[in-house]
Amino acid sequence: AAETPSRGMADSATRLAGDGQPRSVCMGHGRALVVGVRDDGEPVSWTKAGSSHWHAHTLDRPALGEPDVWGVAAHGSRFVAVGSMLQQQVRHVVADGSVPGDPATVTFTASHRLPTVWWTADGVRWMGRMLGGVDEPHAQLISVSCNSERVVAVGSTLDADGAQASAALVLLSDDDGRTWRRGEIAPADATLAEGSLTGVAVAGDRWFATSSDIEGGALWASDDGLRWSSVASSAQQFRGITLQGIGVRRGRFYLAGTMLTDQSPRYFTSTDGCRTWHRLQPGPRALTGADVTVNDLTAASNGVVVVGTLDGAPVIEGGTGDVGH
Repeated sequence: AAETPSRGMADSATRLAGDGQPRSVCMGHGRALVVGVRDDGEPVSWTKAGSSHWHAHTLDRPALGEPDVWGVAAHGSRFVAVGSMLQQQVRHVVADGSVPGDPATVTFTASHRLPTVWWTADGVRWMGRMLGGVDEPHAQLISVSCNSERVVAVGSTLDADGAQASAALVLLSDDDGRTWRRGEIAPADATLAEGSLTGVAVAGDRWFATSSDIEGGALWASDDGLRWSSVASSAQQFRGITLQGIGVRRGRFYLAGTMLTDQSPRYFTSTDGCRTWHRLQPGPRALTGADVTVNDLTAASNGVVVVGTLDGAPVIEGGTGDVGH
């Protein structure tokens, strides 16, 4: 859509093929690529090149267990997606014999949730691998971003039961994903109150991330993608709003969030390097309202794109997201 000096977000919306929950979107190599899960929980990607239709493809399962995918980015000639693999232990409960023919009950208990990455050259054939370097028994990756030298993925470690996020997690690779090491979180910011890092983007030589916890969202920053600290006053500014993603376009930053009180989406923009933020008003076809879930935002050369669900159906929307002065 043509750029106008008005505050707006979302000029178009398109339903993706199939059913499920799209969680992240990126642009690269002449195509748009979305990752998420089908209704049955199977990890899937949606791809679209030019004016073609959207096509869904299942991600590789790198080991026994339950895979979960959350973030995607273009890197070099490939795409990289991040998530986790839940490995389970099987426990057999033997029947007590009080009922003739009563079979044994089989239950499953969570053993480890391991950070996982997937790679693809075409968005169709995916290869996945679980990552080491995390001492906690449960950890997951939510978002990923790249420059020419480094891949940075963010997420969280979880509590002992693997049910609730408890601390920020950053993993990075300098060799196209062959090896990974853990990022450093400033001691004062080492834990999140039942929260997680939820988005990451690179702008020039700086990296920025979003987080969400039980009180709301916050911004984080890093000069190298390795050492991270929270941005002063951001937690106060986004108190009561969870943040789902961050994008950068022509020096301008964009955020997608959700109000904790009524679960309604919010969009924001910053033109001064994430120091101050202005709310974007939703356009006529924006993902907004009670029947909407927003999962991620990205910025490309021709606009801003958001993915989520509308009335339970997977949707991708686009707009300019520009703010006049």
